[in-house]
Amino acid sequence: MAVKQLSVLAENKKGSLKEILTVIAEAGIDLRSISVADSERYGIFRMIVSDPDGAVKALSAAGFTSRTNEVVAVAIPDEPGSLLHLLNVLEKADINLEYMYSIINSEAGSAYMVLRVDDNQWTESILEKEGVDILTEERVKASFKE
Repeated sequence: MAVKQLSVLAENKKGSLKEILTVIAEAGIDLRSISVADSERYGIFRMIVSDPDGAVKALSAAGFTSRTNEVVAVAIPDEPGSLLHLLNVLEKADINLEYMYSIINSEAGSAYMVLRVDDNQWTESILEKEGVDILTEERVKASFKE
């Protein structure tokens, strides 16, 4: 059930993100979520987009280093304490959360979250047992405008 995430490595300089987003937009690819992490020399931009494979091709043609990998995406209730509950479930199962960010969605009453963990299948099985709503690639794509 994992969801494809686009990761782009770029030099940490003024305008890098704008260049990347321009390539993606000109390829007709919609952006649903982004996370930016940087160091002194490089930045890594992680995104959920409407066409991850198409984005890799477009970015490669423009000279950017990018790849896709799979992450766990979940829908949690949009109410106080829901994220804390999710983190408690992960901690109880001794699951290491490498990073996390949110996805823009139009589903009323829900917040979509992306989780990067060591083992997607194990994490999804634990979360399902705890009643956490696991998102599929199709459900995330359905949240994009057609």
